[in-house]
Amino acid sequence: MVAYASRALNSTQKRWSTFDRELWAIVWAVREFKHYIGLASFTIITDHRPLLALRRMSIDNDPTGRRARWILELDPLNWVIVHKDGHQHKNADALSCRPEESDMDMVEGSVKSPLQVNVVSSDQTDIDISCSPEDSAGSAHFSSERVWERARQFCYWPSMYRDIKGWCEQCKACQTRRSPVPAYRAPMCGSQSVRPFERVAMDILELPSAQTVAHCLFEDYVLLHGVPETLHSDQGRQFEAEVVQTLCHLLNIKKTRTTPYNPKSDGMIERFNRTLIDQLAKTLLTYGGEWDDYVKHVAFAYNTTTHSSTRFTPFFLTHGREARVPADVLLPTRALDSQMSVSHAEFVSSLLTRLNSAFSGARMHSEAAHDRQKLYHDVGLRHRPYA
Repeated sequence: MVAYASRALNSTQKRWSTFDRELWAIVWAVREFKHYIGLASFTIITDHRPLLALRRMSIDNDPTGRRARWILELDPLNWVIVHKDGHQHKNADALSCRPEESDMDMVEGSVKSPLQVNVVSSDQTDIDISCSPEDSAGSAHFSSERVWERARQFCYWPSMYRDIKGWCEQCKACQTRRSPVPAYRAPMCGSQSVRPFERVAMDILELPSAQTVAHCLFEDYVLLHGVPETLHSDQGRQFEAEVVQTLCHLLNIKKTRTTPYNPKSDGMIERFNRTLIDQLAKTLLTYGGEWDDYVKHVAFAYNTTTHSSTRFTPFFLTHGREARVPADVLLPTRALDSQMSVSHAEFVSSLLTRLNSAFSGARMHSEAAHDRQKLYHDVGLRHRPYA
């Protein structure tokens, strides 16, 4: 044996017929080894039987076609072509069909929390497997990345991300709510938090009284999550009222506020309001009804899907575990902590380890996301500074 050679087909060549691909392989090989062949006689061995009629092919119908040019190129050479069965043609197949070694390793051990994986077969890819992750009132029509992150926790099928992305792009409700990017905007700036509930932003969609705001702050937030370090809001009269200021003073909450008529300085909550309103609108377009009936559904969907900045779900960063969602009932795949037979001390130690790791990762991903968002936000910036 003197030499071996092979090459990959380009996108155009892959669309050729089998006969043309096999004939092209012969032509390419002759060109590759022409310095060995010269005027000597040689044998072409192929597993494609129709090529045996290569010498008898007529080029009268298309004398300038691809096949005619190749036949005219091979005709002056002294060659003979023979057929060899495919199962015996292994020496050449090794160049075109790369063998795959098994990567399975036998490991002895015990699995404390077994994981059940639901694999969708190729003939079931059109199954409505996304009914729980996206197509429900509690899904809120988030981006394809969030839907994919949630769906991959329950099931898998080939080309899963591409299918979900195409499916989300075809959603009429999502297309209706897409907003254009404003032409004029200031350079992006922001602040970073290092721990949960360090800085809490607050806003309202209607105009309740100051007593209602203070009641919601204490009853619906402080009693559930604890006292925040900083409370940020706009200069609405409900937030600047004496009852709210007194509550913040008693709980030692640092109260900050935005500049007048500039909601962008409260970007954290304003951006969430935009997301909340968009998801409520998409849900109403799909299911109808009153928007306030779906607020808790949308909030739960937001808190249980992976955030693009932290790479974790808000629920996990708050509770140290993933929420049990309705899809867990239909597709029970995720192993829960309750299934693990551990002591209280071991559970607390494991929980602290997971949270510390998650907080470190969330801070790192948040900083990287902020830098990336600023880079894209400031590209082609048309800023009008005012004195």
